Amino acid sequence: MQRTDNSMGGHAPTIGFWATMAGIAGLVYVLSFGPAMWLRQNGKLPSWTNNPLACAYYPIIWVCLTGPRPVREGLIWYAEWGTRRTPERIYDQEMMPSE
Repeated sequence: MQRTDNSMGGHAPTIGFWATMAGIAGLVYVLSFGPAMWLRQNGKLPSWTNNPLACAYYPIIWVCLTGPRPVREGLIWYAEWGTRRTPERIYDQEMMPSE
């Protein structure tokens, strides 16, 4: 019988391993939102990327529009942090729900 050697020392990945990987992937997703918005706002990305970015980051944009006020403001701050300073915001204030 031939034994196969894998990098996990012969053990299958556990649920903890997969939960950690999912958490890291989620963190990378959220952290990539800011740089994506900075590149888009500063004109470093071609205009055809606007729709794919909107689709890819729809969950975060939805939270920016409907989430609790501190979360909304934090995400909007992060989205605008690396952009050129202009009087208008990336997200319209009229679209923000009032509290």
